[in-house]
Amino acid sequence: MANITNFGPITADGSTTTFNTGSSLSSAAKVEVLVGGSQQQDFTISGTNVILASAPPVGVKIFGRVFDFSGDTSSSTNPLESFIVVAGDETTAITTGTGKVSLRMPYGFTLTAVRGNLVTAQSSGSIFTANVKKNGTTIFSTKITIDNTEKSSLTAATPAVLSTTSLADDDLITVDVDQVGDGTAKGLKVALIGRQSTTSRSVRMKGWAGGGAAADTGGTPTAQGGGGAAFDITVSAAAGTVITAKVGQGGRIGSPTGAGGGGRTSVAWGTNSVVAGAGGGSANGGAPGGAGGTTVGGDGLDLDLDGHGGKGGTQSAGGAGGGTTYVGASGGSLSGGDAQMTSYTYISGVAWPNGGRGTWLDGGSYPKAGGGGDGYYGGGGGGQNSAGHGTGGGGGSSHDTTGLATLYAGSGSTPGNAGDGDRSGAGNGATTSNTAGADGRVVIYVDGVSVATLTYTGADQTYTVL
Repeated sequence: MANITNFGPITADGSTTTFNTGSSLSSAAKVEVLVGGSQQQDFTISGTNVILASAPPVGVKIFGRVFDFSGDTSSSTNPLESFIVVAGDETTAITTGTGKVSLRMPYGFTLTAVRGNLVTAQSSGSIFTANVKKNGTTIFSTKITIDNTEKSSLTAATPAVLSTTSLADDDLITVDVDQVGDGTAKGLKVALIGRQSTTSRSVRMKGWAGGGAAADTGGTPTAQGGGGAAFDITVSAAAGTVITAKVGQGGRIGSPTGAGGGGRTSVAWGTNSVVAGAGGGSANGGAPGGAGGTTVGGDGLDLDLDGHGGKGGTQSAGGAGGGTTYVGASGGSLSGGDAQMTSYTYISGVAWPNGGRGTWLDGGSYPKAGGGGDGYYGGGGGGQNSAGHGTGGGGGSSHDTTGLATLYAGSGSTPGNAGDGDRSGAGNGATTSNTAGADGRVVIYVDGVSVATLTYTGADQTYTVL
């Protein structure tokens, strides 16, 4: 919880604007300033000083509090919030008594401060004193007091001091009035300020890897890129958990042509991760790339259907390169293999994070070989078979360290989990000549509410669970 330091009361002299709080006002601190009982927004801080925009009138009292959250781990997880407890109407004079109002806590809560305020201040007499109890026991070592002619406990000469800060779900909270003065105080309200105790959230993550690109048809049916694999996982995660996502790019095409494998999509939090394998790029003339798979990526094909396409990645190794005369590069850990042919030129660029590069022959547009899809282990790149034809790249494999994810393999150019309403076209293998594959996508839900949709950016993206 925060360390709270009070300063004041300081009596204004009509000209001074700088007031020493006695505390170092670091960037971790929150400062509240009241001038004559009204909270101020127009001030700056320097060192230990609060500098008001203008000098308060002579005789006005200046109070404040410094909330220092240095070392407070809860401040980086759950936001500050408050419960306002109304302990009576605003027109009836307040009398002493126990159980003026009660409520049950709706969830665990860690207090950082408690304040009381009045609609009408009392003029004189004994200092107004209120108490808050948890299950019948006070939460204070020094109770809330509101000085005569004042409306807020924030300006009290004797600030309240908490002895209990932890409130559990369903704890009974009651407000007592222990002492009043001349009987003119009205409209008591008590603010319980703090943060929800660190609790677990239900976090669902759905992802699709990039689809493979398509080379030109070469006068035969379109050589389609492989569809990306997909995952769907629901886990329990504490507030403050940081999820890092890589959203794969669709396979790239070259100039003049050539088709690369897609980029993998993954999410990682703590020591856990889930990876969806990407689709491989096609060769021209009707030789498709392999789709992203679950434990094993799909194999690329070749025009002659003789089994010489790039192989899909597995759970322990990248897929072997395709071809016979010239063999494509094997896939690797978190990378698709590059295609290879005689006198070849690679397409420019790879699908992020690490899709394999397709190739085409120098000085001609036929044949071409497809790059392997990125994945947990990437697919092998296509090569050149004995008939001189290019072969498709293999698809990447998927992986789940938790055992909780549902993994979906692509099929042909269709991505895994294709019917999901959050997909919006992500992960499609290209089916039109010389066309890039569709990029991947990640959608995150917390407690059943969609909170983030992440698309390809070429960089890691993060989401912090609130």
